[in-house]
Amino acid sequence: METADRSESNSARRTVQFRRDWSTTAPSHAVLEALAIVEDTTLLALRDELGTALYDYVDPEALDAIIGSGRSTPIELSFEVQHLRVTIATDGRLVVSTTRE
Repeated sequence: METADRSESNSARRTVQFRRDWSTTAPSHAVLEALAIVEDTTLLALRDELGTALYDYVDPEALDAIIGSGRSTPIELSFEVQHLRVTIATDGRLVVSTTRE
């Protein structure tokens, strides 16, 4: 099941939480989709909006191998893409938060 839950504490901070099935969605693609939602843009325009690519911050193939591998041991990774904080876990959780000044 794939779901999204948006919660905003104020106009400067935004957090979007997702639940993904890694057997049907590559973690790296899910991260890109989530970043596009938070940035209020499309996947095609995301690179222009951010002025950078995901692979400038994390190796997408390694992310897919670590998170999407069906491991029995829980793993959670966090990294930043400019002003966005991404947390992704083997249990299907994906959270993107932003703080803008």
